[in-house]
Amino acid sequence: MRINIIGKVVISLTILIVSSSPFVSKAFNDGDLINDHGTIYTIEFGAKRAFTSLKIFKSLGYQLKNVKSGDTSSLSKASNISSALTRHPRGTIVNDHGTLYFMGRDYRYGYASEAVYFSWNSNYKIVVSINAADLQVPVGPLSEMNPNASSTSQSTAQKNQNQQTNSTPAANNSVSLDPTSLASNNIFVINDDGTLIKGDAVDDATVAKKFYTLYPSRTDYDFLNIFTTSHGSASVEHHNIINNGVTGVGGPQTVSDGQLPSQLKGINVLNDTYSDKNVNPSQISNDLYLISHETGHQWLAYIGVAEGISDGVHYTKWFDSSFVRNGQIWGDTMGGFAWKDNGNGTLSVLPMQKQAFSPLSLYLMGFLPVSSVPDLKLVIPANSQDDGYQDVKGTLKTIAISQLISTYGVRNPSYQSSQKNFKMAYILVVKSGETASQYQEYLKNINTITQDFPIEWNSITNGVSTIVK
Repeated sequence: MRINIIGKVVISLTILIVSSSPFVSKAFNDGDLINDHGTIYTIEFGAKRAFTSLKIFKSLGYQLKNVKSGDTSSLSKASNISSALTRHPRGTIVNDHGTLYFMGRDYRYGYASEAVYFSWNSNYKIVVSINAADLQVPVGPLSEMNPNASSTSQSTAQKNQNQQTNSTPAANNSVSLDPTSLASNNIFVINDDGTLIKGDAVDDATVAKKFYTLYPSRTDYDFLNIFTTSHGSASVEHHNIINNGVTGVGGPQTVSDGQLPSQLKGINVLNDTYSDKNVNPSQISNDLYLISHETGHQWLAYIGVAEGISDGVHYTKWFDSSFVRNGQIWGDTMGGFAWKDNGNGTLSVLPMQKQAFSPLSLYLMGFLPVSSVPDLKLVIPANSQDDGYQDVKGTLKTIAISQLISTYGVRNPSYQSSQKNFKMAYILVVKSGETASQYQEYLKNINTITQDFPIEWNSITNGVSTIVK
């Protein structure tokens, strides 16, 4: 990422380096994103501010991979974040066309150089795109070097960044850039010819057509995963359904226009989420949620809007999508929470240890017979605008799967005849003028995904579905 130098005046910012620990229990810093028993908070002025929906959280540019689990009970509660049109809270770092700003209370402060940025921060993955409200905040003086960083050298994070960029990868870790070798692992590199990236967003349908033009014999893929080398403010990770003849799941039925193979079911646009700048290679196996989630959108979560189960694409806050596996409470990859009836007219969210696809989701995906789906639970809050997650006044309503089937129909194809084995392609789109050799580390990450995601997918589908090579 490019850092623009925007001035000479400097000011020292009181910012603490974000802890790298996956669980935070005591020290919090402004800008931290904390998941406390299902509620995601950001910390501002030492108080916690809750996001009222996942949609708002994502619309503000935040990513779930940057959220840490923690106990915020010792913090006072400030106003909730209930609109994506609000300015980003203090502590957020925003990107304005390559210029990064630390959002303060009254001003946004730029960084004079990458060295200054890395003296305060360890990576770029915490950066979000600036919005219209942020632009109304005046620009203040520039921040200076963190006084706790080395005065004779760049910060450790910057050193590591330089070493990663300049060093030669070890031979046994390298990825062959030969197209045939890459393709044997279902990895492909496509150069933008001026039609694939429009503005700052990738055109997934055009990329798919280009892919099949270049590789006309590779029509055996069910899903295409598209990775990019940059992430513009207009580009949001998403799933695009290409062919879907499944009924009874509430989703759109579509057939491609003939320019794409009938075997292709959907496209996952992942942008640069898994680039070497945004994810540590050693953590990839623990950071595959996005691919699982977007692939799930081929079938989920469209059913039950009228009932309050879905908002049209995700399970709602009020839907209890939890289930028990191996003695632990798990949550659904597509949303919802684990709700407990407190027995006094209130309900509270329980912590969930892991995420996978719930029995309802597995049924809708064709991976579980309808007879294995238990009754569903839905919170009916006394106040539908209640943004709390603990001691919420309301009742639990039971909905039998037969009620949904009477409205939406039975899934067809059924569990007995549905497809359960799928094949994926992994496509890296590089900008015009760039080459694959510039992205050796990125391609190593993608190669790791090709090895780890099939294991992850099989696990979160409870061993029913596979991603084959």
